[in-house]
Amino acid sequence: NGAKLPRHPVVALRFANTTGLTLERGPVTIVEDGEYRGEAVIPFTKAEGDVYLAYAVELGVRVTENTAHHTETAGLSIREGYLLINEYQVQTVTYTIENETAEARTITVEAPVTPQYEPFNTPPPASETAAERRWQVEVEAQGTAEFTRRERHLTTRHEQITGLDYRRLQRFLRDRWLDQETFDRLSALLDNLALIQQAEQDKAQLKTEREEIYGRQAQLRENLQALKPAGQEGVLRNRVLGQLKTTEDRLDEIETQVKALDEQIAQAEARNDEIMAALEGQAGG
Repeated sequence: NGAKLPRHPVVALRFANTTGLTLERGPVTIVEDGEYRGEAVIPFTKAEGDVYLAYAVELGVRVTENTAHHTETAGLSIREGYLLINEYQVQTVTYTIENETAEARTITVEAPVTPQYEPFNTPPPASETAAERRWQVEVEAQGTAEFTRRERHLTTRHEQITGLDYRRLQRFLRDRWLDQETFDRLSALLDNLALIQQAEQDKAQLKTEREEIYGRQAQLRENLQALKPAGQEGVLRNRVLGQLKTTEDRLDEIETQVKALDEQIAQAEARNDEIMAALEGQAGG
């Protein structure tokens, strides 16, 4: 995005070669109403071809171009677990034309045809070829005029639904690319994903604790084998046996908790499968 330095437009003639002959390349002098206007070099031009002759610079007129680019959402749809986002890549060029002369001027704005881009919210061009479009802008004497040319190109990108967040969902809802029902379903899906993620983290912590208990039990069993069942060693042996029982009880609890977490995950995944089936093919915009 940015503005180019002001520049002066050229004064030019454009006409069709209706002589029925090929025009040879060579110098020409432009005279209007008996007054000298400038000089140019006419190019080789076939019969019925267009001739464009730039023969002078209009120092009394300044043109400033300001170009901006942005992206606009054009629509949303859901396919196979992905959010398909249709977006317009938009290019806007604003021409500010300042006429410091004492006469009104007609300025021709000429722009190349950009492949894959289409004009929108722009006046129809005065003329158009396969390579360029032209608009005519009237500027009063000692006046300023503004003309804006807008073009856009439609693109599609994919995002996994599981990569969405609530803030983006709220924006899609606010901009009316999602209806309330779809928003609620996607919100429920994200809630289930958060539940699954937390359950997986809890399982990982429990598995780490279980491995630590296995290591402690191995040490306790070694101590148990070294102790005699009678006397003071017998007291220690009973204490070690109690510790082993405590670890076994904790292992049972961990097993129960892991099974409960697995069930929670399975239920959340099943709910998400149902949500995805309901969302499939829905679109916004």
